Amino acid sequence: MILSAKEAESYPSDDIDRLVRGLLAPPGASSEVWSTLHSNCPDGRPVSIWEATRYLLPVAPGHLRRLLATHPELPQGRDANSVEKDAPKPVTTAPPPPGAAAMRWFTFAEIDVLRSHLDRHGAKGKAYRPRRPPNTAPLRIAVAGAGPDIGRSTLAAHLAIAAAMAGWRVLAVDLDLAGALCTRIGAEAATDRETNGADGFGGGVLGLFAHSAALALRTANRARILQGESPLPADADLDAALAASPDTISARPLPEIAGAMATRWPGLSVIGPGGPRAVATEALLAEWRSRLRMWRPWRVLAESLNFREPDVHKSDGDRPAPDIVILDLPRGLGQAALAALAAADVILLPVGPSHRDAEAAGRDLALAATLLTRMEREDNLTARALGTPEFRLGWQSTRVVSCRHDPVADADMLAARAERLGSSLLPAGLPEIPLLSRLGPGEGTVYDVDYRRLDRERVAAARTAPDAVWAAVERLLEQIWKQQSLAARAATAP
Repeated sequence: MILSAKEAESYPSDDIDRLVRGLLAPPGASSEVWSTLHSNCPDGRPVSIWEATRYLLPVAPGHLRRLLATHPELPQGRDANSVEKDAPKPVTTAPPPPGAAAMRWFTFAEIDVLRSHLDRHGAKGKAYRPRRPPNTAPLRIAVAGAGPDIGRSTLAAHLAIAAAMAGWRVLAVDLDLAGALCTRIGAEAATDRETNGADGFGGGVLGLFAHSAALALRTANRARILQGESPLPADADLDAALAASPDTISARPLPEIAGAMATRWPGLSVIGPGGPRAVATEALLAEWRSRLRMWRPWRVLAESLNFREPDVHKSDGDRPAPDIVILDLPRGLGQAALAALAAADVILLPVGPSHRDAEAAGRDLALAATLLTRMEREDNLTARALGTPEFRLGWQSTRVVSCRHDPVADADMLAARAERLGSSLLPAGLPEIPLLSRLGPGEGTVYDVDYRRLDRERVAAARTAPDAVWAAVERLLEQIWKQQSLAARAATAP
């Protein structure tokens, strides 16, 4: 169920209440910056014409070959002999597919160039590169869950990569203290850029919180000095963040502030948890909150990731805003997790095969809804008293995603869950994929696997489930964007 803007204001919605009741029921119940980020990105594994035309470009192999022959200025790829020396050692004795010797191989960056050419000069009316409708905003997806080993980071990584491979601009935000999403996507979680940021102070998610707290401290100290009081002291982290002026911070794009890292997937950037100091995120947030009572850490990510503001996140040809933001939440309901949930437009709840996993997800969602509603109410009382803009939570859709199950052995459980949750259950799930246990060095998802190491059909079969999950999520996002576009059109109608 997708909520209208009016229904979203009456949060928590009936959709969430029904979702919680279903989860708790017993089993038998019924940019310039962006382009710079990717300019020096490693190419990753090669892509054959077979894979490009089956998954990435909506053209037939013969059409692509004719296009390359007609336009020698386009990337021509490499032949099988030139990439053979880089091929991984095969672990299967299956014969190579027909035509393997004549296959052309491309990098993902070259595939993106071909997609741009087709988008400009291809058949009219055919979507070679997806686009949001006019007057719509980027959507933020929070992948949340309470228990360990339920597949949060695995789901978030496959969604982010699948979206980028489809041509969307994606920003992934890793709030997991271990940096699991960064590892799976292919970006190191503790690089100097992320640890130090662009100006020498903390980057990553922790850096965003530090920026916000530092500005709140500066505002509070200005008021105290005008009243003749002593300024509040700042710790080393806030002192470093205060080295930049508020104007400088607010004028810079988010990827630069947070030290966003490039990945080998064109269009996909990732913000890590904040380097080695990320393990102290919750302790630092609690300390800053105790000294800055007017600071609202739960609003930080909603404001930092608000790409609707044209003066902060300019969406033009040189610095395009992302279309999709995917947040990988940590375990529990700490300040960072609540901030991510407050920023979300869509919430995905990965749930394991046992009913106990569903119960834990239901309890956490209910608790998060209660806490955020209370925070929103208290915050808006202050906002009305001060005459400042109020904050509205924007959960537009919540979906449960069945993860780490056996499609055959757990068939009865999946059927009962589908009957219990109805439309609140995503129609596709992410089961246990045997291939994930056989990933090689540098491989974090099934999309990283070079099918020359295994046979082609086995890799294609492993992609079926994550591709289906992304297709279901993409349809959900397109419905929300359509509602946003219709609402914007109605608002401007005479």
